[in-house]
Amino acid sequence: MTAVQSSAFMKAVGAIAAVVSLLLGLNQITGVVQQLRVHHKEFSEAMTSGDQELQRGDHAAAFRSYKRAAELDPVDREAQTRETRAAMLWLETVHAQQDHSFTDVANQLLPVLDSALAKAKGPVAGDIMAHIAWANFLR
Repeated sequence: MTAVQSSAFMKAVGAIAAVVSLLLGLNQITGVVQQLRVHHKEFSEAMTSGDQELQRGDHAAAFRSYKRAAELDPVDREAQTRETRAAMLWLETVHAQQDHSFTDVANQLLPVLDSALAKAKGPVAGDIMAHIAWANFLR
């Protein structure tokens, strides 16, 4: 193989490597976009479920749905606010049942209320503190 042929061969290999790298990069970008779409869909579904459950008065289910949404997007303040509101409503309407006691419910809700209290101010903070006190009483 001559120097000219060797040089042409190396250029061809370089070009093929560049195309393969480009295709792999595009594939990764497509995967990231797909994951974001799935994540957003799951988040939206959890928020919508929470809204529907809250409307029908199923505060425990609404809390779980909003908790799921807050876990999917820990930065979303609206999900955290709705999770806290559902926690307070559940505490206000909780009844002891065979599948969960007052202590079980309070133990689920207190971490959410404590976290919300750290960010709250004014009357909202007072409302959250009152619910924390009620949860502690129920325990």
